[in-house]
Amino acid sequence: MIRWGNKMAMSRIRRKGGKFMEMNVLALTTVGRKSGAERTTPVAWFPGTDGSWLIVASAGGAARDEAWRQITAASPRFAKYQEKTDRQLPVIRLVPRSG
Repeated sequence: MIRWGNKMAMSRIRRKGGKFMEMNVLALTTVGRKSGAERTTPVAWFPGTDGSWLIVASAGGAARDEAWRQITAASPRFAKYQEKTDRQLPVIRLVPRSG
């Protein structure tokens, strides 16, 4: 079900741009450490105060309280996700490379 939803979201993002379910969305491509296989996943992003992009991950990473406040202010839906679990939802900060 999740794979189907991701495929649907990616198709829509490619056709209509970076909005899905009223959120800014980007296509994040990662490369498997062992397999070397590329995987592209749609992820919601939120503007950081320093020009970076904040994304919410489902596992791993460290907690960043200020970033989480920015995310839940922009999309209260994520605060509800946190209430449903006993684990922390980590935030990853993507910073543009200079030059």
